Order: sequence, then C-alpha cells, then structure tokens
Amino acid sequence: MKVKLLSALLTAAMLAACMAGALAEECETHTWSNGVCTVCGYECQHPQSMLTYNPEKSWEEALPSVPENDSTHTDHYIIHDVFNCACGKEFVPPEDEGSAPGKPHSFENGVCTACGYEQGGQSCDHDWQDATCTAPRTCTKCGLTEGNKAEHSFSGATCTTPAKCTVCGATDGEALGHSWKDATCTEPKTCGRCGVTDGEALGHDWKDATCTEPKTCGRCGVTDGEALGHDWKDATCTEPKTCGRCGVTDGEALGHDWKDATCTEP
Repeated sequence: MKVKLLSALLTAAMLAACMAGALAEECETHTWSNGVCTVCGYECQHPQSMLTYNPEKSWEEALPSVPENDSTHTDHYIIHDVFNCACGKEFVPPEDEGSAPGKPHSFENGVCTACGYEQGGQSCDHDWQDATCTAPRTCTKCGLTEGNKAEHSFSGATCTTPAKCTVCGATDGEALGHSWKDATCTEPKTCGRCGVTDGEALGHDWKDATCTEPKTCGRCGVTDGEALGHDWKDATCTEPKTCGRCGVTDGEALGHDWKDATCTEP
C-alpha cells in the first residue's frame, strides 16, 4: 500500500514538473511577482528592455589608493549602477558589466568636490588661464586659482548704452543721451555725438530777389540766381533818374529848360 502511494506521488510530481516546463515555454505574457512569473514559474533574467535606472540607489565606491597626478577617478572611484526591473526586483549588474570605473574630477580651487582629491603644488603641471573680470588666474587642469580677478575692460558709453565690459557684459553708469543739434534748411535734427537724426530738414525760407540781391533764404542766407538789377526810368524836370522797381534814384532832376515868353506865350 505504501509503495503504491509513493509511486503515485512520484508520478504526480513528475507530471507537475513536465507541466511547469511546458507552461514556461508556452506562457506569452508573464505575470510577475518578485522576479518570478506566477503563471509558469519562469525566473526573470532582467533583459535591458525591462530595466529602468535608479539614480537614488546607485552608489559610488571610493578605493583606498589615489595615484599621483591623476586626472580622472579611474583608479580610485567606481560607480555601481542599480536598476528597477519590471519584474518587481532590483537588479545590480555584475561588477565587470554594471560598474562604471572612472569619471572626471570636479575641481574647485584644486580640490575635487566629488572625492576630495587634492591637485595642488607640484602634482599638477598647471596650464594657467589669465585672470579675467569674472575669475582670477586659474589652472584649466585642476582649477587652482591665484590672485584676484582682473579689472573690467569697459568700452565707452554711447548715446543709448552705458559703458559695458567687453569680457563679461557688466555695465557702469548710464547712457550719455543724444547731443542734439537743431535742424537746418538742408539737415534734419542731428545728434552731434553719434550722428542719428530725428525728423526732416526744414527747407529754405526764400525771399524774392531784388534789384540788388539775388533770391535769398531768410534762415541760412544761401542765395539762388542773381539780383534783378534796376528798372530805370529817365530823370524828368522834377524827378531824378528813378528805379521803377525799388524806387532808388540816381542823380538829380533835370530842372526846367525855360524859353522866353513871346507875344502869344508866357
């Protein structure tokens, strides 16, 4: 009786194993719970398509030795990546696959803010960048600084913009404003500093030509053409030679040319 019972249990176990294997091959959509499919029992292999990077749980391992004049974290800093898998488990790749050895130092005044590595003195073959108005003399390799910031290099203020630093763009003071010169007959209102104009020229204010003056602008004095000349009327006994246009006279009246009275004429 016991033998038959053991035989039946063994047969059932073998059948269940065979069914599980078959289901594992036939299950198209897994239902995951903590890394295992509840339908077919398949254990998730964490393919890349199911992984999401978890920056909060990824961590960095500082190694004890720091090589002299090191420019990266390669030999003393290892980043361990942690991923969330769609199967419900976290996945940490093996060190030779998921770790990212090395990343650039983030230097501030010669000290790496990430690992504390000091890059100063004779350990760095400094490549100095001249001081500017935004930063003192600085090593482009390790970030070490010397001295103070340089003075601003201001360009002169203009009518519309204040003095401006050609390096950093900082401004000083205010714009000068335009220095206007009044409009003339031929030129509009114009800034004497920058040459910008406003409005239009006034145009000439002509006064007609006279006997002695050509056509003349009453505003600027420019002339056009020639004087008209006098329109003389001959002198008479009582009037001198006179211009019929302007009334000017020349010489004197001729006076009468009397003839003696006769028996019949006074």
